[in-house]
Amino acid sequence: IAAPVVTMKDGMFAIRKPYPPEMDEWPQLEHDAARTRISHDKVVGIPTGFQWLHGEEGPYRNAQAMLAAGGRVFYAISESSTSFIIEARDAYNGVLAWSRRFTCRPAQARGRFMRPPPAKPAGFAADGERVYLTPEAGGAAVALSAATGSTIMTYATGGTLVLHDGLLVTHDPSSTQWNVIDPATGKQLRSL
Repeated sequence: IAAPVVTMKDGMFAIRKPYPPEMDEWPQLEHDAARTRISHDKVVGIPTGFQWLHGEEGPYRNAQAMLAAGGRVFYAISESSTSFIIEARDAYNGVLAWSRRFTCRPAQARGRFMRPPPAKPAGFAADGERVYLTPEAGGAAVALSAATGSTIMTYATGGTLVLHDGLLVTHDPSSTQWNVIDPATGKQLRSL
């Protein structure tokens, strides 16, 4: 059993459970850049219960996307057809770390009597330090602090995004262009 990590900042103590190396993360939609949907977790077994429950409900209040990285769970909750919330929780106890609301244009309703679908980010990925998302289709991607939810950087491109070998790859579905970006600097390294 690994000992907890204790840190002190501004006179406050923080105790974090270390992330076991046998546990895999789910840092982006469909697990990895190849979209394999295959986890390499060595700890998971047959579910026998819940670790924690979120518990809030509403007409649109459902998770549209969920990620796990750096001991945190990040998810997008649709509030309506024009807004969603990104929340971060401790993966072990479910304590809310932060919550941010984003607005977007509603997606086109399909069918004669259908209402617009729930709002969700166009792109969504995370690593231990940052959460990357494209709040709106055709818009720019942003990087948020995984610890606080504050905006760290806004990138020049957005759309669908994946993390691969420490790089951020974006693709705007309205074009055929893929952009490879250094997530730390925002510099576009390559365009494909």
